[in-house]
Amino acid sequence: MRQPVAPVRKEPTLPAEAGGNSFVWEDMRYPDPIALPNSVTHGRARGPLAMPGKYKVQLTVDGKTYTQEFDIIKDPRIETTPDEFKQQFDMLIKIRERINELRNGVLTIRQLRQQLDSTYHSPDDPAVKELKDKLLRIEDELYQYRAKATQDLTNHPVRLNTKFTALEGFVESDDSKPTQQQSDQYNSLSKKLADQLKALDNLKPAIQNKLRPNG
Repeated sequence: MRQPVAPVRKEPTLPAEAGGNSFVWEDMRYPDPIALPNSVTHGRARGPLAMPGKYKVQLTVDGKTYTQEFDIIKDPRIETTPDEFKQQFDMLIKIRERINELRNGVLTIRQLRQQLDSTYHSPDDPAVKELKDKLLRIEDELYQYRAKATQDLTNHPVRLNTKFTALEGFVESDDSKPTQQQSDQYNSLSKKLADQLKALDNLKPAIQNKLRPNG
């Protein structure tokens, strides 16, 4: 089955017009997690900020590459060490990876349910209905699909997508390494996500069998 692909943030590019051009790296962030189309959720998951340190920029013109190093300097008022910045960055990258896995799981579920709906089977086929119900239960653990507007989020419990997004915000809220509580929360959420994705994988053979002409 083809893996669904969600739209991602368009990366900024340097103008290629003749003469002098400037480029401003405004947010200094790595790419955001993949988007979940037509979704309503608390907060916004974002890519982590680049750590203080040395970086390199390259510009290629007419086949010739020019390289220049530059520094991102930390706020001199804080005492965060390079190792602590690295621990924070690594945690944020891992959270982004889990969010990508989760959202790809939701996109896969949507695709599978659509495929089941488009087969020649009767909508009252109990086997198809059971598979769709199981897919919906997994999606319900991953993402609060019932929310159609922001105000709906107060009436329905948050799911793993929102919990990972909230954790990302807490980890990034100040310049420090993750706390033990944040690490424990990450491990707990990751375990729950893995369980749901495993349940999804376990359903795929039965779904693919039902999608065959003689299924």
